Amino acid sequence: MNIKKKSNVILLALTTLIMTIIGCDENKAEIKSIDGEYSFVSSLEKNSKAKVKLDVFINFSCSHCYNSHKRMQTLQKKYGKRLAGIFRPLIKKGTNDSILRLFHIARKENKEALAIESFYHAKFKENLDLSEPEVIVNIAEKLGLTNEYHKMRDSTWVDRAINFDVLLASNYKIYSTPTWIIEKQLKIKTNFNNLEVVINSLLLK
Repeated sequence: MNIKKKSNVILLALTTLIMTIIGCDENKAEIKSIDGEYSFVSSLEKNSKAKVKLDVFINFSCSHCYNSHKRMQTLQKKYGKRLAGIFRPLIKKGTNDSILRLFHIARKENKEALAIESFYHAKFKENLDLSEPEVIVNIAEKLGLTNEYHKMRDSTWVDRAINFDVLLASNYKIYSTPTWIIEKQLKIKTNFNNLEVVINSLLLK
């Protein structure tokens, strides 16, 4: 090995060693650039920052979820198509799951947003118990989904959709709502102010 080639090898080795010691890899540099508080659910990859995707884990009987939903609408108006969220509703174990079944049917029928508003209105404006099957039947009627609800509520695809969200929540170790997963990488719990800080950091920088 000639002297020049040997020097290049040594330089590369030293550079690698220094970067390892001070932690100057690409992922860590990217991590430091994001404001707010969060935990990691997978290794962080570079984001083009052109768009942020959220998995939104909620419970329609949760007051924090209700309040954060109203604020999320304002945030979505601010960023438009650059901020996209997919809602993943959960319920407490042992609770009747009729509301989840109606939610997924409403999504299939392009009435997801209207269904979400109807659920929150029933709970926090009318003080109704969303675990009661009759309440859900009445909401389905108001949504114009009575036939669809009775026809599809016990379908295999509905079971799979519900189970998928439950499994995803388990994998992300989600124990409270609302919880947001950003780009399948960052987990943010309960505090919407903090969520807003993180999203602004991702989309405004």
